[in-house]
Amino acid sequence: MRRALHSHNFTSFAGVSAALATLLLAPSPADAYAPPRGPQSHANVEYVRGAAPRHARAFADAASSPRAALARRRLEARVGPTHVLWDAATGAPAYVIPKGRRLAGVTADPARARALAQELLSAHADLLAPGCAASDFELVTNRRDGEMRTLGFIQRSRGRAVVGGQLSFRFAHDHLTAIASQAIPCAALPDASPTIASAEASARAAAFVAARDGAAQVSVIEVGDAVVLPRIGDHRVMGADLALPVIVATAAPIGRWRVYVDARTGAPIARESLLFFDAEVRYNVPVRGPLGPRYDAPAPRVSLNSGGDVLLTDADGIVAIAGPTALQATVTGPIVRVLNEWGDEATSDWVLSPGETLLWDQRFDEFVDAQLSTKIHAELVKDRVRAIDPDNPFLDEQLIATVNIADVCNAYSDGNSINFFAAGAGCENTGRISDVVYHEFGHSIHYQSLIPGVGAFNGSLSEGISDYLGATITGDSGLARGFFLDDEPLRELDPDGYEWHWPEDQGEVHYEGQIIGGALWDLRKILRGKHGAAAGTAHADYLWYESIRRAVDIPSMYMESLLADDDDGDLDNGTPNDCEIAAAYGAHGLRTVTASVSDVLVQGPTPSGWPVMVSTGGLLKDCPGGAPSSATLRWQLRGDPNSGAIVAMAPDGDGGFIGWIPNQQDGVVVQYQVELGGAGNSGQLLPSNAADPWYEFYVGEVTPLYCTDFESDPFAEGWGVSGLSSDFEWAPLAGLSGLDPDAPFSGLFAIGNDLAGDGGYDPFTDALLASPQIDTQGFSEVRLQYRRWLSVEDGFFDQARIYAGGLTMWENYASSWDAEADTHHVDGEWRFHDVDLSAAVLDGTVSLAFALNSDGGLEMGGWTIDDLCVVGVQTAAPAGVCGDGALDPGEGCDDGNVADGDGCSASCTPETATPDTDTDADTDTDSSATAGFDVDLIDRGCVCAADPRGSGRSGAWLALLLLGLGLRRRRR
Repeated sequence: MRRALHSHNFTSFAGVSAALATLLLAPSPADAYAPPRGPQSHANVEYVRGAAPRHARAFADAASSPRAALARRRLEARVGPTHVLWDAATGAPAYVIPKGRRLAGVTADPARARALAQELLSAHADLLAPGCAASDFELVTNRRDGEMRTLGFIQRSRGRAVVGGQLSFRFAHDHLTAIASQAIPCAALPDASPTIASAEASARAAAFVAARDGAAQVSVIEVGDAVVLPRIGDHRVMGADLALPVIVATAAPIGRWRVYVDARTGAPIARESLLFFDAEVRYNVPVRGPLGPRYDAPAPRVSLNSGGDVLLTDADGIVAIAGPTALQATVTGPIVRVLNEWGDEATSDWVLSPGETLLWDQRFDEFVDAQLSTKIHAELVKDRVRAIDPDNPFLDEQLIATVNIADVCNAYSDGNSINFFAAGAGCENTGRISDVVYHEFGHSIHYQSLIPGVGAFNGSLSEGISDYLGATITGDSGLARGFFLDDEPLRELDPDGYEWHWPEDQGEVHYEGQIIGGALWDLRKILRGKHGAAAGTAHADYLWYESIRRAVDIPSMYMESLLADDDDGDLDNGTPNDCEIAAAYGAHGLRTVTASVSDVLVQGPTPSGWPVMVSTGGLLKDCPGGAPSSATLRWQLRGDPNSGAIVAMAPDGDGGFIGWIPNQQDGVVVQYQVELGGAGNSGQLLPSNAADPWYEFYVGEVTPLYCTDFESDPFAEGWGVSGLSSDFEWAPLAGLSGLDPDAPFSGLFAIGNDLAGDGGYDPFTDALLASPQIDTQGFSEVRLQYRRWLSVEDGFFDQARIYAGGLTMWENYASSWDAEADTHHVDGEWRFHDVDLSAAVLDGTVSLAFALNSDGGLEMGGWTIDDLCVVGVQTAAPAGVCGDGALDPGEGCDDGNVADGDGCSASCTPETATPDTDTDADTDTDSSATAGFDVDLIDRGCVCAADPRGSGRSGAWLALLLLGLGLRRRRR
């Protein structure tokens, strides 16, 4: 499914169009479902202007820079070898997993654990929080849960909280088990002080929300202290603002928002919803919903009024009385209190004698039945979570559940209370559906159980884990049957013949949540099969709970589940259920499995053909699906999709595979790709670039005409830059954008967009990098062969092009319209690229240029270029006829005969009567073929070594070239 990355809808449950058609009598019901206009939206946060922040973290296997790699080695010198997953945007290690070193007493002793964590943070802040100091982090959690001790630190900048900035240390079984960092690089944080008053911030926030939602009633609840609000892109830190958080509540429509206003200007920056809506749940009641079976449920912890005294039932609904007693039943208790927005809370008067049963049945009264159902199911879901963690204080607090709210087709949690809407517009009263009650409490327990400095609330994650809570209680993967007055599920975590998969099924938060909900449901099924129904369910629920307390998004749930399952503090030696966890998450694309394809040009041809090799790696490699179980090689000739073949690759004995491309005739470009098979890998295609899904190499001998590996200054050799906002730079690589390489293809230097800055090109970039004029005399076929690491948005929005002689020789893939324009060109590795320049050769010379144009939306890493050669291909001359009197190519003479001794031999070579006695020791060499550079000529491809010396050419040719290229780009 394609989705444009320029905006994300911020809506409640999707798929309610049929019900909405009947809402004409309800007060503005469509407002609850309409996508927001104006601000960018991300999960439950909307941004007023600028690019939306990342949807979820992307992990990288390699360090973001040589400095980060060195910092990792310093840490390993202390804690031993590690597995590291890097945050592709911040450059910090998302997870550091040591391979096991015992630290006696650290789990039991909070002081020892604190001292060790603070010592590690002080010594390795450059790795764990780039640009920050240990003093920028405040310890907020030091707790032990069973055999795991967790220490959480929140990030501050000049004393102010950094939203989302945190890092944590996990110690289990006296081992340092993991370090997790969501730290924001301190260089990106502002150095400023607030200049507006709280009153102005309140007024600006209230006005913004009122205008945004058309709300009839707006009230400001509180104004918080100034915070730093970072904006993290998919591949880089885009910036940070100093903001004042203002809590604003609205009615008609109902809403509660945290509005961030600029602490210096008062301008609204973003708002975050504090209500977590649900819209598509329907179940058979009161077991699950009004259309299904009912049962006489015990009423636990219910307050019974008796002549001014209050009697309380126990957990089984039992109350002690001495004889016939007048009682008034309520929907109130110390653990759950139900409020009725439609009127007074329901009560019922009884006289009860010992041994009798008080049975309160109001099935035909929607508003009373909603109160009874919500009370029972809220008690049940609290008991279910209490069985996992009896020490969670939130479970012992009184939960407020409001029912019969004057709205339809929805329910929500605000992180504390849970709230349910009345029936109407084809939707059931959501307080009467058990799944909805369980789901909304799932949001609350998620919010309340997060470990400060460790976990973080994420909208899509919370939707999925709340769905799982409802499913594991009902034992049904189909959620909310009865919501629309029938038995069809609102969402299905385990659809027949399909698995919700990351990243393809990202999008609206409820839809995306099915990915993690489905993974957890599959894990529950697998563990029930391994341990039995009761034990398997209990352990799946335990892993769910411990993971949601520490996870920050959907991708991090896999690693958190492994950490929760570990029993000895050493994740490197596996966990009791590691392969089961890997299988469940792998089926949904959430398991990290690495594979790479060898560089065919580096390997070179053999008599048997060109070898293509696949190597694999990653954590839990020995579990099924830890490496591909099969690999298929596809190859074709470029421009001829009907050529080539599909080849089953053979195992290489080391977890990888090898296949062969037959030797080909000279002058063709061979393209190839590898498809991996097996659990967690089925259908994975390498190269992983939807815009350019084929590796390639050129077959045949070439003559280098101009080569450079960019190890010496290219601008001193005649390269030039132009454009309205050119950011082409020559520099050593640091991989700062998360999409750029952290090392050149060879040597130390490369050339590309913004290599020395943050690594990403800017909005509205108009940049061009042009080569010197290259001498191509004697060659009619001329080719560009180079190494490329390019990341650029779909060509509908951003364009990367190669020009030569004023002609466009190559450009990135462009979708035909903006709604489908999400086929971005992201290499993710060094790619060999061959471009035929023959049509651009003019008067024995050619000049080429790399260009980049971007709009104001998504920005990526742009061009990175290395080991570039312009080569000539020698075209064979037609055979001449010796003795025909015409001097043909290859003949030194032709006197019209084939006789020797007449000055022209029978093979048409000149004859000399006197031996050549020239002793001239001329050692001059013609440098025109290499543009004045010393070049090692090679036989095949473009693996050239160059030693550019700087030609000192005039820049006048550059201006002429730029005119020929037509720098006025047409923007789409």
